[in-house]
Amino acid sequence: MKTEWNPLLRKAVGELEKQKEDNLEVSDLYNAFLEKDYASIRKEDVHEWRSTASMSEEEAYFTSLLLLEDINPNDPEIERLKETNGIQEVRKIDPKLLLENPYYKAVGLVEDKEGPLRLEANYFAPYEGFLYDDVYVNPERNYEEKTPLGFFSSKVPYLQLVDRDQVWMSLTPQEVNTMERPLREMKGNVVTYGLGLGYFAYRAALKLDVHSVTVVEKDPRVIRLFERNILPRLEVRRKIHVVQEDAFDFLALQKEESQFDAAFFDLYHTADDGLPMYLKAKKAENPRTKTYYWIESSILALFRRYVLTLLFEDSQGMKDEDYAHPVSDEEKLLLRLRLGLADLELKTPEELRAFLSDDSLRELAQKI
Repeated sequence: MKTEWNPLLRKAVGELEKQKEDNLEVSDLYNAFLEKDYASIRKEDVHEWRSTASMSEEEAYFTSLLLLEDINPNDPEIERLKETNGIQEVRKIDPKLLLENPYYKAVGLVEDKEGPLRLEANYFAPYEGFLYDDVYVNPERNYEEKTPLGFFSSKVPYLQLVDRDQVWMSLTPQEVNTMERPLREMKGNVVTYGLGLGYFAYRAALKLDVHSVTVVEKDPRVIRLFERNILPRLEVRRKIHVVQEDAFDFLALQKEESQFDAAFFDLYHTADDGLPMYLKAKKAENPRTKTYYWIESSILALFRRYVLTLLFEDSQGMKDEDYAHPVSDEEKLLLRLRLGLADLELKTPEELRAFLSDDSLRELAQKI
């Protein structure tokens, strides 16, 4: 890199690095809860805290969460993370988000299977924890991240696609909320990469300014389940066309001359497995097709962490040779970033923060 780390720049990158560490601490806490304790909070626990400590339902839920993770609710570190990341901002979700969703009204809770692949109904138990949206990032506060954790207070059903014991796709509050913005932007001829349960394709096809929806899906079992159980129930099914093909092969054909006005990419489960696909897809984008990505905010937040790590290490004197022999995927990505940013020259804290913006990271993703 060509950046000369003057005192103001070094201070600014240090502040950003500190916020990144806070982001990771909050993320680790919520991940621990969602991995093993997501269904462990009981109605009785929440109601007891509400009655004895005059708490709101959300406050009582967060207190119960901390105790499950063996954390004192009065721990000074928790108080600090409330200030830096709003860690306490858990939300009670209205069941109408799913129960009155147009997709569920049209499809219901159908069940079927193709070998080990099953289309089946599941449900959220009362006070079961889940993510209900994409990560919230505040660039005005050193790119503070807030994890959108929520719960229902009653039993709420939902539909899922399961391959053996792995949930391949489920239509949950996170799926519904994270697709709202890209759905608003769909118009003309649309292509979506990944079929899942057909939710995005259906909601896009419902729009009057969408003429057609092409769905690219590689797995024939997923296609058969969709065409047998879901597509016949959709009143806009004539707008939806499913193509059995690898997404990246299809995307390569669109690189030079695209027939689509808008695209949506959804082939991954989390930001962790999504980032490599995101970087690959950004490189293959057709500039004439406006492309949107599922949970892009979370993917960019993860990408920003890598970029910030590299910038901070450079400010501490790390050299090219320190990245020369990568072993892990993380180290390989840092090397790619290091090579891609060889000519980067930042002069002010303002330029540093602008370089970490979503738009800047999108450009960087295409470059590396």
